[in-house]
Amino acid sequence: MKFNFPIAGLLILFLSAALVFSGCKKDDILITPPTPAAPNAPSVTATNAAGGITGTSATSGGTVSSTVALTATGVVWSSTSIQPTIADNSTNVGTVPGSFVSNISGLTPNTLYYVKAYATNSAGTSYGPRISFTTLP
Repeated sequence: MKFNFPIAGLLILFLSAALVFSGCKKDDILITPPTPAAPNAPSVTATNAAGGITGTSATSGGTVSSTVALTATGVVWSSTSIQPTIADNSTNVGTVPGSFVSNISGLTPNTLYYVKAYATNSAGTSYGPRISFTTLP
């Protein structure tokens, strides 16, 4: 029997690549797009860049619109989750749509934080784009 090395080599290369890439899953990707909002959920079109950064505080905010009465607006933040939600730390600055600024406090010095503006109404909670900043030492 004659052994055809180029074909066998390609077969081994293909199988090796299949084994390597089989360990990668779509869920392993760290950056995920925002989930689509439910119908009539508020729209959060912006998260403001952080300002007034100290070792333990900063400010941020966002821009919100809604056709249904809002129940909360503010920012959410985390130093451990790149996609913070209201289950993490949050502020609540009121229920009026439009632009807002919120004070973030109780932060740890020299720490990277991820922040998103959010808005909640009876249809659900929506989040704006994520920003990040590092507190001062």
